[in-house]
Amino acid sequence: MACAEAGSTEAMETHVLQSADDGEALGPPPCATLVLCYHRVRPQVADDPYGLTITCDRFEEQLDALASWGRFMAPAELFEPSAPVSDRPRILVTFDDGYRDNLEHAFPILSRRGIPAAWFVVTGAVERSAPFWWETVALAHRRGHDVPLGDPEGWRFLPAALRARRLSGVEARLSHADIEQIASMCPTWPTLVADARRFGIVLGAHTSTHTSLGRLATADIEREVGDSLDALTRWTGRTPTLFAYPHGSPDDVSIAAIDGLRRAGLLFAFTTESRAMTAIPRPGSRAALTAPRIVVGDEGAHDLLARLSGLVEQAAATQRVGPERLAGAGRSTVAVLSGISAHNLGDDAMLVATVRDLLTLRPGLEVRVLAEEPAACRGIEAELGVPVLRSPHDYVQRVIAARPEGCDPVDAVRRAAHAVSVRHAVSPGSAATAVPLADDEAEGLRWLLEADGVIDCGGANLDSHWLDYFYEKCFDYLVAARPLVVTGQGIGAFGRAEDRDLLREALGRVDCLTVREQLSAQHAREVGVGGYVTVAGDDALTLEPSSAARVDEVLATVGLGQGEAFAVFQFRETLDYQGAMVVERFASVVDELGDATGLPVVGLPMHFGGCDERTHLAAISARMRRPGALRIIPAELGARDALGVMARATVACGISYHSAVFSLLSGVPFIGIYKGGHYTQKFDGLSQLYEVADLAVPLDAVGPGTIARAVAARLAGAVPLRARLAARNATLLEAVRRPRRALVEAVERAGEGPAPVGGGRAAVVPVQWGSLRRLDPVSADWGFDRGQPLDRYYIDHFVAGHRADIRGAVCELLNREYTERFGDTRVTSSDVLDIDGTNATATIVDDLARPVVLPRDRFDCFILTQTLPYIFDCAGALAHAYAATRPGGVLLVTVPSIIRYHREPEDHWRFTVDSMQRLVAEQCPGARATVGAHGNLLSAVGFLYGLASRELSAFELEHADARFPLVITARIVKGHAS
Repeated sequence: MACAEAGSTEAMETHVLQSADDGEALGPPPCATLVLCYHRVRPQVADDPYGLTITCDRFEEQLDALASWGRFMAPAELFEPSAPVSDRPRILVTFDDGYRDNLEHAFPILSRRGIPAAWFVVTGAVERSAPFWWETVALAHRRGHDVPLGDPEGWRFLPAALRARRLSGVEARLSHADIEQIASMCPTWPTLVADARRFGIVLGAHTSTHTSLGRLATADIEREVGDSLDALTRWTGRTPTLFAYPHGSPDDVSIAAIDGLRRAGLLFAFTTESRAMTAIPRPGSRAALTAPRIVVGDEGAHDLLARLSGLVEQAAATQRVGPERLAGAGRSTVAVLSGISAHNLGDDAMLVATVRDLLTLRPGLEVRVLAEEPAACRGIEAELGVPVLRSPHDYVQRVIAARPEGCDPVDAVRRAAHAVSVRHAVSPGSAATAVPLADDEAEGLRWLLEADGVIDCGGANLDSHWLDYFYEKCFDYLVAARPLVVTGQGIGAFGRAEDRDLLREALGRVDCLTVREQLSAQHAREVGVGGYVTVAGDDALTLEPSSAARVDEVLATVGLGQGEAFAVFQFRETLDYQGAMVVERFASVVDELGDATGLPVVGLPMHFGGCDERTHLAAISARMRRPGALRIIPAELGARDALGVMARATVACGISYHSAVFSLLSGVPFIGIYKGGHYTQKFDGLSQLYEVADLAVPLDAVGPGTIARAVAARLAGAVPLRARLAARNATLLEAVRRPRRALVEAVERAGEGPAPVGGGRAAVVPVQWGSLRRLDPVSADWGFDRGQPLDRYYIDHFVAGHRADIRGAVCELLNREYTERFGDTRVTSSDVLDIDGTNATATIVDDLARPVVLPRDRFDCFILTQTLPYIFDCAGALAHAYAATRPGGVLLVTVPSIIRYHREPEDHWRFTVDSMQRLVAEQCPGARATVGAHGNLLSAVGFLYGLASRELSAFELEHADARFPLVITARIVKGHAS
């Protein structure tokens, strides 16, 4: 039952605060650091089927041998920026679970030797709410009951509530004395806290019920971890920063668990991966939250030292070289993912703009770029002055290619991401996923895992059009360090549910997501991406052009003098733009462009890996009416040079998305020509973003006169267009830079130490309130003036889903809305109940809380929607409605859980699932009831603002989150003997 201990002594807090911004690694220790995991120390080993116990004599023998071989360290040394000079391994002693016998035997032995330790306790066991379940299984087995040892039932992976229900059957076979014996294995809180202080033991978290986090949903992880931290904080007055995973094998750790621990403010978390550390990782990093630990059993001192020596030698032979080795002391590290490949002009532009912004915001930042083909990026590497490492693209493709028969690519990606995240298997030749890493792949992947922050700058990768890049990007996001920012992204529709699920999971780790166009945002919402998503355009919008002198130099190569007017044409024979007919058509385009403007036309060859645009432009020039009239710049241009030339043009025409971006950024009228759905989304998105109609035309629609007419229209409105584009660019530039600033701010906070007591780390990215930053709701009329109010969506769906219950004699409050909408021909009689006698539709005038004339056992269906909050005696009202329903009849009830206060009618109550279940149990004797919660954080917040249901997607509406119920419903079937 290996568990990890976490502690928070006063000395430890001091060290944490002093370690701010110390870089990735705080060592390296001169030799190695080993964390040892014990469970129980007792005078004798007896009744120990799990091998958790070591005798007191053997424990002392081991400690004496370890003291002569290494040096014991205190938990606080995990946070020290440098290790004391020593040529011996450092040893940290830890204990798991919280057994009482550690206080009675182990800790006194440690205290006499002056050896510090950490103790990870299962808080539910201390509180007696969740005694050690494995001890219950073992005791039932010893008592002769048919309960197998080991874990054939998968006990460790069960959510706590489900395991407790299943375990109740085992407990039923035990006596009361047996159950008390198991409960008493843990000390009480007062004893535990007092003795831990007396012996100088640091306390850490080990979950609430000793449930493996490896397969838990995020909400269950937060509950297990949060409850344990809350209990420790409440009893010790300090929030732990150390944690141990229950069991601790790779199956017991997940990406979601690592993220959950980080959100909780934990700085170190220990697995049971049997390994020595050559460097203590930065607190809060992924390496620190998957730190190795060696489980020690009742073994001889000689055998233990031989085992530990072997681990030290193995660690030295495979010593990692990651950001902690590459970055200077105290320098923050960032990994930049560079679009698709970072060897074409679009990717270059986004990369240059992003890296320059980051280095301007934080000059000392240590940046590494990850690209598919680093060798093709040497020019960019030299321009930016930052190294380019290999991205995991080829590795992910090999993982997918090597997947077992019948294994979906999505599953292969998930498994690979889990392996490198949890096992930290990023050494050259490592085959944790049966696919070894090359040396340069391991280096890039270590940066992705362990940098202080990661930013993916642009690229239309999240689209089925680029499926191989899509899988790589999802892998990148799943394994990336936090904070993780994804900007300038294009997102497409996915036909396969598996791909949509992977996208939702991957983007679920992203702290900030900006997309290029509204359709991408819509696709993100459709797959269920929550959080901060905004349309900000392209990452290249912040790119600065080359100097005026440099642009003059480029233009001089085609015979243009300073200030001379010209038009620009850009073309690349690729994708859908191939074949002799296409070349002939574009030759006529350039002819029309020159004729319509009366200007020389400059052929702009933009850097694109794998082709030479100069040859493509030359082919078009040869087919023009005046061959050679197209002035082709003799050198392929980088992003800043191309932007500088584009900014000087009078009008521009091209097929590239980024030639359009450059034109709009420069205020230059642009005529785009596209073919294919992939570019349709791009150009349509730019048109909407800049509110420029007819930005581009389909290639099939280009005929004689098309370009001439477009040129005339563009030039006629050039002056107001330039002013409008300048204003729009100012807004977009801020939107593009905002997440970069947020990333740098978050990176600067990395290593600042533990969060304040009772809270996690500060939010990574500031919330962008937009039009919701207001003190009054959007709608004062609940959203009726905007459409269907959000609570009505859930109420209507609930009643509609039980329309078959609306039959026979029906009673509804205030009106017959639901009776008439869903009753159809099943209704034989319809009554309306109201306390107000002026209601003309009321057939029964009575007070539901104190009825006088309301009949008993009368109705086959009683519809009671959103009424109980306005009746002070809501329990009595429910009881009387139930009494009015005949045996076998159905009472349909809805109540609000979240709703704004309003004075009329009197507003008394809000409800939860728990309160509704209790009301039904107490007021509806003999009933069969189903109580449900509907809504989530987004719909709850939207309802308070007064938004309408049509303003949320179907996925957003249907997503159920029990933490944020908007409406509580109950279907109550009356028993026949109430």
